[in-house]
Amino acid sequence: MAESAKKRRSVRIHVGVGWVTCFLLVIITLIWGRVYYEAFVAKPPPWAKVCFAQKLCAQRRGLPVTREFDLGAGVSLRMVLVPPGEFMMGSPKSEKDRAKDERPCHPVRITRPFYIGIHEVTVGQFRGFVDGTGYRTGAETGEKILGWREGRLVYDTGFDWRKPGYVQGDRHPVVCVNWGDAMAFCSWLSVKTGHPFRLPTEAEWEYACRAGADTPYPWGDTIDGRWCNFADKHMPFGYFSNRPAEHRKADDGYAFAAPVGTYPANMFGLYDMIGNVNEWCSDWLGEDYYSWSPVNDPLGPSSGSARVLRGGSFAYSLGHWYCADRMANDPSHGDFVVGFRVVFSP
Repeated sequence: MAESAKKRRSVRIHVGVGWVTCFLLVIITLIWGRVYYEAFVAKPPPWAKVCFAQKLCAQRRGLPVTREFDLGAGVSLRMVLVPPGEFMMGSPKSEKDRAKDERPCHPVRITRPFYIGIHEVTVGQFRGFVDGTGYRTGAETGEKILGWREGRLVYDTGFDWRKPGYVQGDRHPVVCVNWGDAMAFCSWLSVKTGHPFRLPTEAEWEYACRAGADTPYPWGDTIDGRWCNFADKHMPFGYFSNRPAEHRKADDGYAFAAPVGTYPANMFGLYDMIGNVNEWCSDWLGEDYYSWSPVNDPLGPSSGSARVLRGGSFAYSLGHWYCADRMANDPSHGDFVVGFRVVFSP
């Protein structure tokens, strides 16, 4: 009997050790899997600056955290994955310079991840589209737009994405494009890559711009030349007499548009979401839309007369740089401060 009891205890000990060993192996496997994922699978390329939330979303959904598309002639389009999430859209009562159409501040839920260009579409990228299709922008067909000529702003023909009135290289954001031009680029890109490219919705744009921040700017409460390209001391336009002294003294290094990526990225790894050039969104402008907007993935009104622009530009002073600021323009009209960036949903 004693021998039998001893054997049973031995079996129980071995079974217990076996279960503990299995448990430890599972833990080690999970930890090693996480380490492997972080070190190899989710390790972004050197050009990408992504946060843990983006990596986690990519892991859970089996998606790459970055995408890069070869557009030919040594030009590529770089994108990062933006995870779904919730945020407060619009300007709170405490925010300075808030406008009526930014109220009320309301909850918005982005339910699906999407990829977004880390930069505004560049001259080089747009050139590839034009060279590949023979496309002519609205400005190239005789449309009058606002440009810079002989030291002053002029509303006239003769300006276009090649000639906005100031020097642009292939790394500068393309400007003088209207909403239809931006959509045509998206259509070309969709065919070229096999992915459904489009302009961001206004909600997607603000969510991506904030990147988790609830402050006026993605980086905090104040603005200076370290963070973005705005109407600083280099700005040659005399009509912004309302600029505060600190802005007139600030130095962002450029009088006009800066090459994309000149200033720090936000937490999602996106550059120039504030300043540099205005960016077209897909939505029609609805000045009272925030009062009846749905919570989940709002698309804007079904019709309107003007399309939304976001982000402000190098030519703007007070009231046009913060995350919640809304502007709009006739979709057939683009000028020397208007560009865009692209997105697609996987």
